[in-house]
Amino acid sequence: MILALASGAGVGADFKLPLELRPNNGKDGMKYISNGVPLEVGAAMNTEQLHVLGPDGKEVPAQFRILARWWRQDNSIRWVLADFIRSETEQPKPTYTLVVRKAPAARPETALTVKQDAKMIRIDTGAAQFEIDRKNFNLLNRVVVDGKTFVHPDESLGSVTEDPAGRKYYSSKGTREVKVIDQGPVRVTVMAKGEHRSDEEGASDKGLY
Repeated sequence: MILALASGAGVGADFKLPLELRPNNGKDGMKYISNGVPLEVGAAMNTEQLHVLGPDGKEVPAQFRILARWWRQDNSIRWVLADFIRSETEQPKPTYTLVVRKAPAARPETALTVKQDAKMIRIDTGAAQFEIDRKNFNLLNRVVVDGKTFVHPDESLGSVTEDPAGRKYYSSKGTREVKVIDQGPVRVTVMAKGEHRSDEEGASDKGLY
């Protein structure tokens, strides 16, 4: 959980918003942080202005998605979803800082990359590679970790439903659309749409995904 503390910055000026990390259920160990953060009127107009600093003052990899704007005022950002990678710290409740910079600034790079064509989406984290089939969605078509393949292409993978007669319906047989809807240095989100279908005699479509 993130507790956003009050900021005393004025409209139009650079400011810093402290973010205190508090462990859920008394348990720590969070590595990847994702939380909504409120901003003052006029604080930021776009996500390029937003940065996250660790407890040591160094910038950490982060990405942002606008959730709401102050549309009755100046259309500046009202709520933003912040995703960032926690730096190494022994503090029980470390405080990070969301910084709004009016001037462009470089961001720390990560190994996360995405390549895609009409057939496949390929996501590379550096340590692992994931392949997603855009034509026959079977969740993860191929997974390679440290050079070793753990998941091989198989149309029977993905989500499967079964009717009372025992006929199975596969997500890979009724794919409508698979696309990247969120991409940044911290995470990638892929959306898939379609129906579960079967080639067995007497089968009918069994649910959307």
